Amino acid sequence: MRSEDPAVRTIVGAAGNALGTLIALAANLSLQSSIVLAGEGIALFGVVQDRVRAAIAAGRDPQAQPLDIHVDDSGFRAWARGAAAVAIQASMDRMRSGRG
Repeated sequence: MRSEDPAVRTIVGAAGNALGTLIALAANLSLQSSIVLAGEGIALFGVVQDRVRAAIAAGRDPQAQPLDIHVDDSGFRAWARGAAAVAIQASMDRMRSGRG
């Protein structure tokens, strides 16, 4: 981690542990073997990826397939386009079914 400030290191490290735990839980519940991480703070993944991966390994079902992590660092515009596409698709589905 680049920061020498112990408080920053503690906070960012704890966030990495929490993210890894959340990913493991979600992957275990949904039986997924691949996840995509994206968003404004995705640059921090590079700083804490060892902690995230360790938390995933600790929380992942030992009989589950290994988890592939894909980091999408294309930024907000790509995320916004994807969200807009999902919203448009949902709206079109509602119109086709006569619900709205």
